[in-house]
Formats: sequence, structure tokens, C-alpha cells
Amino acid sequence: MSRTRTHRGFVIFGLAPCLLLVTGVARGDSGPAHRVEQKRPIKLGTSGSNIYDRNSSYCCSGTLGSLVKNALGAQFILTNNHVGALVNQGVVGRKGVAGQGLIQPGLIDQSPVCYQDQKDIVANLSAFVPIKFGGTSNLVDAAVAQVVAGKVDSTGAILDIGTISATPRGPTVGLKVKKSGRTSGLTTGKIYAINATVTVQYQQGCGIGAIVTARFDDQIIITPGSFLKGGDSGSLVVENVGANPKPVALAFAGSSNFAVGNRIQNVLNALGVSFVGPATVNAPSRLPTLSILDARLEAASRTRARYGDFLSGLPEAVGSGVGVSDTNPNEAVIQLYVRQASDSVRLAAPAALEGVRVEVVETGEFRALPGSCTPCGSAAKNSCR
Repeated sequence: MSRTRTHRGFVIFGLAPCLLLVTGVARGDSGPAHRVEQKRPIKLGTSGSNIYDRNSSYCCSGTLGSLVKNALGAQFILTNNHVGALVNQGVVGRKGVAGQGLIQPGLIDQSPVCYQDQKDIVANLSAFVPIKFGGTSNLVDAAVAQVVAGKVDSTGAILDIGTISATPRGPTVGLKVKKSGRTSGLTTGKIYAINATVTVQYQQGCGIGAIVTARFDDQIIITPGSFLKGGDSGSLVVENVGANPKPVALAFAGSSNFAVGNRIQNVLNALGVSFVGPATVNAPSRLPTLSILDARLEAASRTRARYGDFLSGLPEAVGSGVGVSDTNPNEAVIQLYVRQASDSVRLAAPAALEGVRVEVVETGEFRALPGSCTPCGSAAKNSCR
């Protein structure tokens, strides 16, 4: 997930002891094997970073998440802008000149820590979607880096997951999902909400710099919070099935209770790429059908969109989304995400909007820079993106 900051005095993913869920079909390593140097060609879901993501006091790392390709068949590693492109400051390749290198393992897992080992470059930054701050809408936090020949498994295999389907899957509330990332390895969860708008905090430099906020629309909210931890940013979220799971989201942020991912089709559209893997042929149907609950969720989404600005202006609000009621699994509700659900905050929230009930959900801040890593000694400290 995103950056880990030791010097700011908070731990976002990790307020409780680290939990690895092993429900469903997912089984795998809880993290250590994802933080070591991988035999070349590497599998993904592993520690990585932009080789320049450091300063005199800190270095940062995240996850090299998955393998994609462009229309010409060239292969690229997919990760977050804030992992691979230094929060909009990355230098991409141009004719005759390679972009900044992405290394595996990332800087915080190098020996010595923060060592910029040119021999560990596995891809070169090719493109990223700029993150817009100050209230302008974003859809994705994403970047791609072109693979260095022979350095990355050309099948797109991900540690503890294997190969994936090239066919994305749309998110649905309650869908069981899994991810493979640098810090927590293989974890499982489920989609808690869709069509969410959230405000996410970023730090502009690695361990230093101003804290700024960005608005993200059409996001996916995943539970539990232990699904992602500091350093898991860039992980690919896929459906929790055994063989060739379909991609669902690109993980990038979260809080102590929830994780946030970009809807994967928005990522592919923004970067003009597709996944490496076998295509999945869906069984044809005469007419698309929606369950009663799906229809209710769609209607609730339209209502939430009409009142999005109003909801964002409520006390302590950090976003809103659409999910299923905590008390009635057949009821679609609008969820109001707040830093702290005090009595005054609950009183300020509407009971319903156009007949759709509003539930207040305490999430804390959503951050793309949470958690805490082990100090590396001397002057520098570790940070995870």
C-alpha cells in the first residue's frame, strides 16, 4: 500500500497486530519472501522502487504489482505513480534515452538499506498518470515501466498467485478478492463499497515535504484494513479464485479499517495497456441481467453522485460510497466516510437521500503514505509507499 512514515508518529496499517486472512482459496507467504531479491527473471507482487526515491534521510519502496503490454506487445510493469514516478516527479523515457530505473528489491530492502544498485534495475519508467491535487477529480494513481529484457517473467506471474487472466472483472459489493504485495504478502478480503469518492493524503517527498490531498472518484473500498500495509502500494487486486484470476483493482491507499483501489478498467484506459495472460471467455447470455440488489446498488450510486459535493462538505467527511447495509444484506445504502464518528457528526449526517438510507462509517484518514518501517540505522530511515 503506500508509504510508511516512522517520523510522523502514526501507524495507519498496523494499529492492531498484523493479520493475514486465509479464508477462501488464497494461501501463501505473509511477506518475507516478497521483500528479498528475486531470481531473474522476477515474478511480480514484490518489493520495488524508483531508484531515485530517496534523500539524505529517507528512502521509499512499494510493490511492483503486475505485467501489462501495449498494442505492439511491449511489456511493462504496472505500479502506482507514487511508487514508480515519485509523485509526478519521475522522468520517463524518450527517444534514445531510458526513463528512470525501477529496481527490485526496492531501496528499503537493499543491503545496505537505501543503496541505489544500478544492477538491480528491472524496468525503466515509461509513463504515468499525473495526480491532480486540491480538489480536482482523479481516477487513478498509476505508472508503467518498460521491462528490461530478461529481467521479468514474461508470463506475468505474481508471487503466491501465479498467472492472471488478461480479462478484467468489474467490481461488485461482496466480491472476494486477494492481492500479493511487498509487505504483507498474500492477503484476502472482500469489496465493501463501489463507486466511491475519497480524499487521500500524500506526502510530496519521501519522508519529507508538504502533506497534500487529492480527490479520487470511482474507487473501490476493500475490507479489512489488514488487506494492505505500508509498502503494498502498487499491488494488483484480483478475484479470489485459484487459476488465472481476473484483475479487479490497483491498490494505492487506505486507512486502519479499509483499503482503496482504482477500478482496473480506468487504469488500463488511462495508460493504453492490457494485461499479460490468457483471455477469459465469458459464457454468452441473451440479455444482461441484474439481481435485485445490484439494481438497488446502481440506483443508490446515481443518488450518491447527485449529492457527492454535499456529502463531502459534512463535518469530518473524507468520502462516500455505495454498499450494503450493515444490518440488512438486501439493502443498498449510501456510506458516508468520516475521520471520527462522534455524536455530532452522526447528527449532522442525513438519515436518507431520496429514500436511500445513509450509513456513517468511521474510516479515519485515507492516506497514500501510512504505516511505519524499521529504521535502517545511521542517518537514513526506511519508508514504504
